[in-house]
Amino acid sequence: MMKAQLRLTCAVTLLLSGTSPLWAQTAPPQVGDQSADASGEIIVTARKRAETAFDTPVVLQAVGGEELSRRSITNVEGLSRVTPLLLIGENTGGVQGAPIAIRGIAGSEINPFSDQAVSFNIDGIQVARSSVQRLASMDVASVEILKGPQALFFGKNSPGGVISIRSADPTAEFDMKVSAGYEFGAREKRLEGYASGPMTDTLGIRVAGYFSSMRGYIDNVSVPAAGSLKSFGRGPEGHEFAARLTLKYEPDDRFNARFKLAYGAGKDSGPTSINQIVNCSGATPQLASANMDCQANGKTSLIDPGPAFQAVFPTKHGGKLFSDRNQVLTSLEMNFKPVDDVTVTSITGVYRFHTNNLSNTSAIDIQSNLLYTPERVTYRDINQELRVLTSFDGLANISAGAMYQSGAIDYHNRAYFSPGGVITSLFNVDNSQRGESYSFFGQLVLKPAASVEVSAGGRWSHESKRIRTISRGVEQISAVPQDSWSNFSPELTVKWSATSDLNLFASYRRGFLSGGFNGSAGASYTGVNLSYDQQTNRGGEIGVKARLFDRTLRLNLALFDYDIRGLQVAATTGVSNLSTNAGKAHTRGIELDGNWTSPVTGLTLRGAVSYNEAEYDLFTFACFKGQSVAQGCSLAPVSGVFTQQNLAGQPIVRAPKWGGYGGFNYETTMSGLKVGLSGDANYSGGYFNNAYNEPLGYQKSYWLFDASLRVGAPDDRWEVALVGRNLGNKYYVVRSSEQPFSGGASGTAVANRQADIIGAPNRGRELMIRVTVKPNLF
Repeated sequence: MMKAQLRLTCAVTLLLSGTSPLWAQTAPPQVGDQSADASGEIIVTARKRAETAFDTPVVLQAVGGEELSRRSITNVEGLSRVTPLLLIGENTGGVQGAPIAIRGIAGSEINPFSDQAVSFNIDGIQVARSSVQRLASMDVASVEILKGPQALFFGKNSPGGVISIRSADPTAEFDMKVSAGYEFGAREKRLEGYASGPMTDTLGIRVAGYFSSMRGYIDNVSVPAAGSLKSFGRGPEGHEFAARLTLKYEPDDRFNARFKLAYGAGKDSGPTSINQIVNCSGATPQLASANMDCQANGKTSLIDPGPAFQAVFPTKHGGKLFSDRNQVLTSLEMNFKPVDDVTVTSITGVYRFHTNNLSNTSAIDIQSNLLYTPERVTYRDINQELRVLTSFDGLANISAGAMYQSGAIDYHNRAYFSPGGVITSLFNVDNSQRGESYSFFGQLVLKPAASVEVSAGGRWSHESKRIRTISRGVEQISAVPQDSWSNFSPELTVKWSATSDLNLFASYRRGFLSGGFNGSAGASYTGVNLSYDQQTNRGGEIGVKARLFDRTLRLNLALFDYDIRGLQVAATTGVSNLSTNAGKAHTRGIELDGNWTSPVTGLTLRGAVSYNEAEYDLFTFACFKGQSVAQGCSLAPVSGVFTQQNLAGQPIVRAPKWGGYGGFNYETTMSGLKVGLSGDANYSGGYFNNAYNEPLGYQKSYWLFDASLRVGAPDDRWEVALVGRNLGNKYYVVRSSEQPFSGGASGTAVANRQADIIGAPNRGRELMIRVTVKPNLF
């Protein structure tokens, strides 16, 4: 496989070097706030240096704020439409939020105590939880999707990749924008905007805000029996608010400081209000009514606990499903230049997230089979990073620093079952986790020749965690109540600028994700080992970046090959969300993307295609419900019944082999108006969406189609846009789980009925009208 890829890379390199014209080297970008240089090249900070995406020897997808607006990408989930092998799903009930995977590497998103393998870096602050998505997608200046291990520059290591987002900064002159939209299918109202400008000659301010309310995009077709409730007709019914304050102080060219404070809050019908039974082993569900049709679509059938449950577990919502949440993210970045070409940076940040919810975890509509889980969780992270960076014109430059993070998690978890209409408490557990992480990193960049750059560095990390579990008021001392992990992740990159329009690079990287603990979900866990181990990635990439035909065509080609030890995998087992480690796995493939400014004025074309072979090499995992010995449940017998299966050679969960997209954007002036038209098609190959790799948990390949029509003033003072997303109304599921209490025994000679599958499908067809105004007040 890799030999063929190397031959292909060499062939493409020879082709590009023969057709690429020689150009005078453009001036290098300076460290600053712009998201693009004068030629339109996106400025990225993948190596904590201001470089163009073309010059950076990293496999990444970079999108500027204006391009996000033109393509109507208004949330983080929309980034998956422009980045093959990036999967971002809906929240399926986990307190962390949606699952995120790059090249099949995702981590344990449903375990409230774990870090995800794909993390966010928002204005320099590392957040390894997808709960931060709304704050991340408001008033964005630029987005960088960095693929593969990012150990060197991004705080706690992110072996799957990093979604790095920079929010917009204050402007030199007063600027303001307000955008209002209405989406017809969900009856969603959206309002967002910003105001920005100078307060003094040295101090700038920017205030941005976002508000949305919706009736919902999933129809609840349940017919509740006596004693039950149907609190919502469509889900997730609710509203959300977010705001950000930015202050930038720049008294001279030696010092500047940037402070950001973001706050978000939301209320809706709960994290499981869009869950549904998406697949059944028979024609109808095993434990639900016939209202459910066993397919992913725009319908669900959910009931609420009702007055009887309110008497047992009272809430201010009166026995209805709900979710209340709020979060705060702050960052203070200070840059000081003691001498020319030397910058000392300090970044301090605090992230706090709190949610309180009541979920119908069984995703059904029959009171006797219901499983209700009230949850309350609080995350608190404190981050501090110090680094020094040089930018000399000579042979060598360095980047070095240290990072510290303190984290706290408090998780209160309950579960109630109602057989025969009698509410029974399954468990009542309070978990708390405390942890610390610190690391030291450094990189040496050498330029032995004008066209050659060699960089080498690494990060040494140490992380410790301890967990405390109290079940029904009694503390449970697990077998491993605390643990720690140390790791050194080196990185070596060689870049050759064959011409001013052709860059080639090769890199060797390692990545690390610390281990952790599973929260208990039972009466007694004294003496039980709740821990799982660290994950390490090692491998490399070869890349080519080219600008052709008068720089109208830009191409990026990359080959990657990584081995993974201890891949962290999460699954729902009964009523528990558990993380474990796969012994060995690998991910290897090829990615190609391009952008062409056509000879037709105003018309640009874009496209990408990716291939990824992501498989387990060594992994023994639990059997899925109903799996027989002949179907692979043939390992680890307990009392004469087999309990585990061998997944070696099978695909990693959420790892499609093929992905790609293609699209266009056309802008012109007609009758004194600026008119824009865009269209995109996104393809994902099939993948398993739960860790059991069971047949019912397989998502078939799918296409998504988006389009927009924009009409506005030539000076961009106003615009009216019609936006269509998922025009084919295609439903897919990124993460699923087995429906609790359904399915037969596994490990037997005869196959039993498999469990029904629960999932949260994506949002269906969206049709939105959006009006944007940029008033000229001065």
